Amino acid sequence: MRLPVPGDIYQHWKGLNYQVVLIGKSEKTTEAEVIYMPVGQDNVWIRPMKEWNDIIDSIEGEQVYRFKFIRNINMS
Repeated sequence: MRLPVPGDIYQHWKGLNYQVVLIGKSEKTTEAEVIYMPVGQDNVWIRPMKEWNDIIDSIEGEQVYRFKFIRNINMS
């Protein structure tokens, strides 16, 4: 299991690619949060780190990771 870092590109199980912007902390719980945005768009999303690598049931009934690592834009 890979922990996300800023610059990582992940593909969501529904197909859209997202870039990790920052890793932050919840003000309420102090748990790690992933701040990310769709590639080529400017809206920002936040998801608890503990959910990032969840295995979920896809529409087809297969078990897949919520986010699949593609690459890091800062590395060759």
